[in-house]
Amino acid sequence: MLFQAIEIDNEAYWDGGCSGNPTITPLVRACSSSDTILVQVNPVERPGTPRSAREIFDRLNEVSFNAPLLKELRMIAVLRQVSNPGDCEGARWADMRIHRIASPLMLDLGYSSKLNGEWDFLTMLRDEGRRCAEEFLTVHGNEIGHRSTLDLDVLLDADPEMGPAKVRSPPAEPKVRSRSKVGKSGSSATPPKASSARKPRAASVAR
Repeated sequence: MLFQAIEIDNEAYWDGGCSGNPTITPLVRACSSSDTILVQVNPVERPGTPRSAREIFDRLNEVSFNAPLLKELRMIAVLRQVSNPGDCEGARWADMRIHRIASPLMLDLGYSSKLNGEWDFLTMLRDEGRRCAEEFLTVHGNEIGHRSTLDLDVLLDADPEMGPAKVRSPPAEPKVRSRSKVGKSGSSATPPKASSARKPRAASVAR
């Protein structure tokens, strides 16, 4: 718990922070807009491998926080590939245009930065957010209302449960050459039996 509870209409509420990204379902069901702009504060990917206990803990929090959102984005990508998503809620999910505003600065900030309440730090985040928003509008402003600017198909390649798994072709069967040994009389001797090669099985590789 970060703050004391407050009462609104005789109901107590408290802010304990978010354990995961809020679902975007209300934006699909209750809003007439077909454009959703995601402001990404948690990196989906980080370069390198976390080694220390702190790095592992920070990455675990990021993965857990992003999981609900990524699941919904994958669902949108799947519905877009369906020839007829229907005319009910499924069609609204498929028609949702997704955009993202992100900053590379987030890669330099760990989970502990979320508890940093210093004014200079907060104003730095504010200025960086405004800079990224202006950059997004300059590049993609004309596309809002027409098409998605965030490619969701890459999420299907990363999750085999939401998309078709890629099947790796089996390795070619080794070719065995039979050589006939020529005797002194010029006749061909019976060639030695080639050792049988076990036929490899195809392996389904999920990426």
